[in-house]
Amino acid sequence: MATSKNKLILSMPYSKEGLWRDFISRPKYFRYNKGKRSYYELNAYLFVGLSNAKELSLLVKRNFYQLEDAINNPNYRHYQIAKKKSGFRDIYEPNKQLKAIQGRINFYLQAYYALIKPVEVNGFTINPKKYGRKCNILLNAEQHVNKKSLLNIDLKDFFPSITAQRVRTVFISSLFDFNEEIATALALLVTYQGKLTTGAPSSPIVSNFICFDLDQQLKSYCDERDITYSRYADDLSFSTNDTITEDTILDIVSIINRNDFRINEKKLRLRPWYRRQVVTGITVNEKPNVDRKLLKKIRAMLHDLKMNGLESAVCKHFGVSANEIPDELFDRFLNRLFGYINFVGQIRGVEDPMHVRFLKEFKHINSIQCHRGKTQINNTSAQIERINEENYLKALTEISNNGFTKKNWLINNFELYKQTLNWPKNLPPINRSNLIKGTLSERFNSTYKELLSEFEYDLNNENQTLKIKRPKS
Repeated sequence: MATSKNKLILSMPYSKEGLWRDFISRPKYFRYNKGKRSYYELNAYLFVGLSNAKELSLLVKRNFYQLEDAINNPNYRHYQIAKKKSGFRDIYEPNKQLKAIQGRINFYLQAYYALIKPVEVNGFTINPKKYGRKCNILLNAEQHVNKKSLLNIDLKDFFPSITAQRVRTVFISSLFDFNEEIATALALLVTYQGKLTTGAPSSPIVSNFICFDLDQQLKSYCDERDITYSRYADDLSFSTNDTITEDTILDIVSIINRNDFRINEKKLRLRPWYRRQVVTGITVNEKPNVDRKLLKKIRAMLHDLKMNGLESAVCKHFGVSANEIPDELFDRFLNRLFGYINFVGQIRGVEDPMHVRFLKEFKHINSIQCHRGKTQINNTSAQIERINEENYLKALTEISNNGFTKKNWLINNFELYKQTLNWPKNLPPINRSNLIKGTLSERFNSTYKELLSEFEYDLNNENQTLKIKRPKS
């Protein structure tokens, strides 16, 4: 490894000997499959066995010079998103090439972390079934149910506080035992402007390795005092059936500071059993439950949607006027409401009466169709409050003017689209016979047939399905 004008120059190895290359030369063992993580041990072994830059380039599926360019010329897009209460969060999104490299690094780091993960950690990690334990916010909260005292601590500026030097130190440590060249290259690949960024796919798992010593030290301290400890990302929770004293809090803060983290004093909370105790957004006083404020918010959003329509509900929820609503806000509102309802189902159970009622009402109002655990929202239908012939003509025009994506959506959802539209009683339904007989208005027929003319569709053939016309070669 060499440096020139603040650039890292990787050394090209020529030796092809070694156990790592013996494995890498067999494609059936070298797996990168997000859908099937059956080879945790082997993937972890391949990663920690890296010894030179050529092996790293093979691991991330980039040639030697592409890897060197990604290290020395990282390309990120910077933008901001509003925080929940106040202020903005800086997002640094890597370009496509760098994101792919970071994604592969994340894959192998996840495989390794799954083998050494402390049981106290419940965030930023995969859930391998073979190890018999899942990790999510519910399991993180269940450890603290029905405790006398609960202490919540939030780490301040979690990702930005992790510097590239700290990342490099971890890669050189006994956890990985990489040489300086590999450790430096990896640290530069997963950091930007000398720190971890929010937006890089590798940042969460790297932060877990950075916190490895912190988790071990806090666990040892808490075990000696019969305190339950858990961590979800930057949220640290401590609970006990005794009283958490001021000295205990100071000891915990001292351990955090020794590991080069700082606490967010505004979010430090000590809650006794008779006050509302919350862990990662879940109330844990007697059992895991959803905050009442969220339940009231869901009821209000559903009521507003039902009584006043989508446009009015979006205006009220986001605080915008009717003339300033961008199209994406409609989908964001529906997705957010559906996410709230799913969260209630996750915490209280999918068969909970409140979750069932919320979901049934949401489906009825917005024509939501759920397939195989995923939700497909009829976007065009959801944007039309009062369906009538004029609105549908406008929707058809929008579909026909927006290229292949909208046309492809129409192909896949044609029958669903017809079924979910609630036509006024004085208008005939859209069906094959009415189109052929000309029952609908001339303007409607001409627009609808013009759209269908772009597809291979025969109105007289009831078994015919929509297929996009192939361009003539």
